[in-house]
Parts: sequence; C-alpha cells; structure tokens
Amino acid sequence: MDKKMFSKVNIGLFIIMMILLIFALASNNAFVALLSVGSYMVLVSFLKTGVRGFLADERQIRVSEKAAEFSFKVLMPILLLASIGLFFGGESGRFHYVRALGITLAYITSLAILIYALTYWYFDRKTRG
Repeated sequence: MDKKMFSKVNIGLFIIMMILLIFALASNNAFVALLSVGSYMVLVSFLKTGVRGFLADERQIRVSEKAAEFSFKVLMPILLLASIGLFFGGESGRFHYVRALGITLAYITSLAILIYALTYWYFDRKTRG
C-alpha cells in the first residue's frame, strides 16, 4: 500500500469512527465510544506499518521502546495494587461484586505479565543470533 491509498483508508476509518462516536454519545454509551477510538488507533497503526514511504529512524524506535517499557512498569503495579484492594475490599456482603472485579483485574494483570515474559523471551532468542 502506498501513502495515497493509506490516506484514503485512513479517512474512511476516521469517518466510521466519528459515526460510531456520535452514536455512542447520543446513546450515552461510553464503552462504544472507547471501543471505536481504540479500534481506530490500533487499525491505523497496523496499516501504517505496511505502507511504503514511512520510515522509522532509530531514535523513534528507541523512544517507542522506552515509552512502552515505562508504561508497563507503571501500569503493572497499579493494576496489582488495585486488584488486591478490590479483592480484599469486597469482603462484605453488600459489595460482593467488588471482589469479583478484583479477581478479574488480577487475571488481567497476570495475563499482561505472561505476555510480556513470552514476548521478552521470544525477542531475546531472536536477537541473540
């Protein structure tokens, strides 16, 4: 895909995202709004990697790696503490759903750590030569 085709696809995806965003705001549904914006960002970033003409320099790649590493190091302790707090905060019968939310958050945290460990292992083996 070249830059011209990418810009056309990007405009089409942007229009679809805006329609979904307007629908979400009209129906007072934050989940659809977040899902549409997140999906747009992911799709555009995936499409941009296949476009000829967009070259990433070493600095941009290094900054991206540092940002991802820092985000992970900040997000994981926050998720872990939140899941522990929700798990033990939901002991009373009145807020029983809070405990289930803590368990779900703990599973999400564990899955994110597992994915990080597996991808680290893969890229370490791949770059070792």
